[in-house]
Amino acid sequence: MAPSVLMGIITPVGKLERRALLRSVYRASSHPNVTVRFVIGRPKNEDEAILVALEKAAYNDIMELAIDENMDEGKTYHYFQHVARNEPRYDYVMKTDDDVFVNVTNLERSLRPLPREFLYYGYRAGPEEWLGWMSGMGYVLSWDSVAWLVDYQPKTIVGHEDLLMGVWLDEGGRRKNLVRDECLFYQQPNRKGESKMHGYIDETIVVHGIKDDLDWKEALRFFFGSLPAGGKQGPSVPQRSWFS
Repeated sequence: MAPSVLMGIITPVGKLERRALLRSVYRASSHPNVTVRFVIGRPKNEDEAILVALEKAAYNDIMELAIDENMDEGKTYHYFQHVARNEPRYDYVMKTDDDVFVNVTNLERSLRPLPREFLYYGYRAGPEEWLGWMSGMGYVLSWDSVAWLVDYQPKTIVGHEDLLMGVWLDEGGRRKNLVRDECLFYQQPNRKGESKMHGYIDETIVVHGIKDDLDWKEALRFFFGSLPAGGKQGPSVPQRSWFS
């Protein structure tokens, strides 16, 4: 049976333009077994609250956590807990970021042969002398580990959240099926200072570090080949750029 996947994109409340871009991308490349949600904290003021309410009503793809917006103060931990408590059961749950492109078809295909228990899947980071952790560009947990996090009480949830996830799973004995796929989870080709890097390939699962207009346009032209080649005929975007 084909797996069901929830893909949560961690993004700040205020990045409406980036969500608009990614929403279009994932509607253009949707997969029936992959559900995409944007994971935000609480709006910090009335203006943000109004805009988030409109997004929710229009698209029904916002997952608002009952926490203040933050990075490295537990947002990822609360995301997985929220999913286990409030979402229907999925075979796999993914965490990714808003500077990432995920090929959802390849993601679903890659998960088909993998274990559905104790799975920790992605791009391994950290020193070789330790098993390390999966990079926050995008990693997948099987549902049993997501549910386990509901009752798990870590010593801290503050700090490098992706590293902490590796520590928690290690402490809980939940790294039995650690699967690395570092050729297909990679940094975008123009990112400086990255040693593990190559050009875009059709087999891509995750590309990380797509931050500015030029890099997003290059990536989208590769994965959606019908886009114009550039210049004045480039992709049509709102006056306020999607890519900011």
